Amino acid sequence: MQKRQNSTEVDEPCGWQAREFLRTLVIGKEVLFSIETKTATGREYGTIYVGKDVNNLTNVTELMISEGLLTVRRESIRGNESHLTELEDAAKAAGKGKWSPDAHKNVRDIKWSVEDVRAFVDKHKGKPMKAIIEHVRDGSSVKAFLLPDFYNITLMISGIKNGNIAELLLREGYAKCQTWSMKSVTGGSNKLQEAEKIAMNKKLRVWAGYTPPASQGLWFGGLKAKDGGSLVQKESEFNGKVAEIINGESLIIKKNNGQQKKIFLSSIRQPRSDQPDTRQSASVRNRPLYDTPFLYEAREFLRKKLIGQKVHVSVDYIQPPQNNFPEKVCATVRIGDVNVAQALVSKGLATVVRYRQDDDNRSSCYDELLSAEAKAIKEAVGLHSKKDIPIHRIQDVSGDPTKAKAFYPFLSRVGKTDAVVEYVNWGSRIRLYIPKETCLITFLLAGISCPRPSRSTPGNPGNIIPGDEFGTEALEYTKNSILQREVEIEVEGMDKGGNFIGWLFFDNQNLSVKLVENGLSSVHSTAEGSKFSQALTSAEQNAKKKKLNMWANYVEQEKEKTEETTTERRIDPKSMMISEVTREGRVYAQYCSDGPALESMMDNLRQEFEARPPVTGAFTPKRGALCSSKFVDGAWYRAKVEKVSNGQVTVYYIDYGNREVTTTTNLAALPPQFGSAQPYAHEFALALVKFPKDVSNRLKVFIHSLLFVKFSHRLVRHYFYDFVNLVNIIVLKDIVADAVEFLISETIDKEIKVNREYKANGLEFVTLQRVNDKVDLGRLLLSQGFLMVDNRKEKRMQSLLIDYRNAQDEAKKKRLNLWRYGDATEDDAYEFGMEK
Repeated sequence: MQKRQNSTEVDEPCGWQAREFLRTLVIGKEVLFSIETKTATGREYGTIYVGKDVNNLTNVTELMISEGLLTVRRESIRGNESHLTELEDAAKAAGKGKWSPDAHKNVRDIKWSVEDVRAFVDKHKGKPMKAIIEHVRDGSSVKAFLLPDFYNITLMISGIKNGNIAELLLREGYAKCQTWSMKSVTGGSNKLQEAEKIAMNKKLRVWAGYTPPASQGLWFGGLKAKDGGSLVQKESEFNGKVAEIINGESLIIKKNNGQQKKIFLSSIRQPRSDQPDTRQSASVRNRPLYDTPFLYEAREFLRKKLIGQKVHVSVDYIQPPQNNFPEKVCATVRIGDVNVAQALVSKGLATVVRYRQDDDNRSSCYDELLSAEAKAIKEAVGLHSKKDIPIHRIQDVSGDPTKAKAFYPFLSRVGKTDAVVEYVNWGSRIRLYIPKETCLITFLLAGISCPRPSRSTPGNPGNIIPGDEFGTEALEYTKNSILQREVEIEVEGMDKGGNFIGWLFFDNQNLSVKLVENGLSSVHSTAEGSKFSQALTSAEQNAKKKKLNMWANYVEQEKEKTEETTTERRIDPKSMMISEVTREGRVYAQYCSDGPALESMMDNLRQEFEARPPVTGAFTPKRGALCSSKFVDGAWYRAKVEKVSNGQVTVYYIDYGNREVTTTTNLAALPPQFGSAQPYAHEFALALVKFPKDVSNRLKVFIHSLLFVKFSHRLVRHYFYDFVNLVNIIVLKDIVADAVEFLISETIDKEIKVNREYKANGLEFVTLQRVNDKVDLGRLLLSQGFLMVDNRKEKRMQSLLIDYRNAQDEAKKKRLNLWRYGDATEDDAYEFGMEK
């Protein structure tokens, strides 16, 4: 009897010899057999004969009994089988087989498992060994006993998948080349690849449905789709520069053509926490990078070695999308001659993935990875160490004003401080890790105004806020310059949100200056008086001269500013449609040339909501967010949320200029394709005119005068003035309303010529002119007593200002509207009955 795996028994004496005698006797031979009896369980018993001459056959049972390798069951002997006992007696007398005095020595010492696989492979690698195949699991893997020491091993044949005798099976189309183990093939892989090509061209067996690629290109040798589909043409090798380390097992490679590719290191797994997340509060941030032992060390190892460095990438396999995760490109990455994954594993900062035997998607250097892991385990480093587990006590003060205030004194007075760039939000907003203070901060670049890229609304990723022009370019410049690099910062201030403000230096360069120099930011007024003011101003002037990025049209802007300082007024009216006039006299208008585009957008928006009606209440409004708002006419329009309070939402319709207080049920997320177009409504104010000040302030002064008036000889005169002004106050509110109504009647939904006159506090001031008779509406309102002249000092405006004053004087003489009860200009405190 032979010992079986996992059995506590041992071989009976000569058990192995009996099996080997029978194996060598009959395996691969032609035999003759006869069935003599059959049991109730279906088992059949009989006699086997070997030999080529049917008249001279050898009875296998009799031969093995006579050699002392079988025992006769004497109780089962029947009449015609009595000679078997005679054969057994003869074997006993001759001391053959199990009847030999030394039979107890014929027992195997089986090694069912190899304790140190790597050492065993290194010792026997490349050397031929005798073996007996015990079991064929499939075409490319077998169970075997290695002789003479009886090691029980599982052997996978190098270089093929689902095959046995490599070259023959490949040529006949019974197998496919397996990329990861090709390098282990003795004598190289060329013969195997040539054999596979023969089968491919003949479309034999596994290649029956094979279709050659339409165009030449690089292929993943031997890779096939998981579902058994056709090969996919892919780039298998490329060079590039490491742009970002995502975590301990994946990175972003910027290829030589500028394209970025996300790569996962083949066959390794980054450190992972075996502790469940017990955080209960939503305010407690999940920080696996810092909280998972050795994950930060793994990321830092890769960052310090690879960021910004040139590497070579060899794609090993592609893991298809699964469980809501996208496709993963897994590759071997080398910097020089160093395999990055192997170096990571050897430091104990990653583990090697164990695969099923039928899973051939693995690293082309899988054996080297296993060897590196065995070394790390033996040396008890990193993850394999039971002591010196790193703990990172890091304070995240981003967006937390209270915590930020505690760190501000240290950061502001220390001067330059070392930092690592963890993330770039946009060109001038950066997330930093400060090693010295072990804190994470949000850092804003000082001295510049940087455009922002498009971004999603916090808490609502589907709602996209349109970005500024060149916002994406500024973001990419900052990322390419400093992402995950070591930099220096100088903190100069902190805003109310707990964000630090200051200067950032990389490669001895000021990032604020570099952004301005490349036309990706403009100089902010806060830069005046700083030690970098001159550098920033000079950089901006150079960018303007070169017409870089945001200064591409600088010549036109410069011309317009020059005209503002000349003595001649520029007249270049544009045709616009007035869509809204506010009580404060603000005018919102659309360029007539934008009309077709606006109508087309509105038609598309209407069709979008008809095809996909929004779910009521699904949109959560937040201040500053773009959205769709349903107006009283039942149509949906683009809008911006200005205020949210007690279920009421104030929205501004960005294409028409009107505002409305509505409810959340009338709001929906703006479909992304409608977020990129700039608002069609432009805000203006009338030049050289103003509405009377708010009557509520004047009424307060009037009441104040009544409370503090003193009875004296001047009392009658005081009351006379008070009475007159009270009348003015009562009338004034109606005059303002009448002025707005007059302006609305003259402009709303009509084509008007709009001429830009000057700019103040970011607002454009214009004159409006009727198209048919070219009447200046500002002057017309002055002549009717609806407005007052607003004095300006620009020389080029003086001629128009004189004309406007004349129109105002006409209204005063005729006592029209504002002037019907006298001078409506603001009175001083004495005229309101106050003592000097």
